[in-house]
Amino acid sequence: MKKYGTFIFESYEWLPDKGMVKLYYSLDDEVKFTETLTLPEPVQAIAGQEEEIDRAIFALHLIGGISYYKTCLPKKIEIRSGKLTPAQAEFWNSVYENGLGEFFYKNDIDFKG
Repeated sequence: MKKYGTFIFESYEWLPDKGMVKLYYSLDDEVKFTETLTLPEPVQAIAGQEEEIDRAIFALHLIGGISYYKTCLPKKIEIRSGKLTPAQAEFWNSVYENGLGEFFYKNDIDFKG
């Protein structure tokens, strides 16, 4: 199996008229993943709430990437779909480290090495 160096959060799409969110990821820009979440019905756009919706979908994109990241545990993570403040980076680092703790332990993986 090829060793990939970077897990990339590529982009995401919010398609309210279709009731759909698409999350895009890749490994070194070579292997592409798309996760599609479909809501039970289309959603009416909420005027004035675009920024909040975008932040929520960005967070969904970050948490949704865990399963794809686990495919080969690249040493580097690159976020192209948005920017994190230092506090957000610390939060998401904690989510990944603590959320994957059992996975790392059971598979005898040194995630910091």
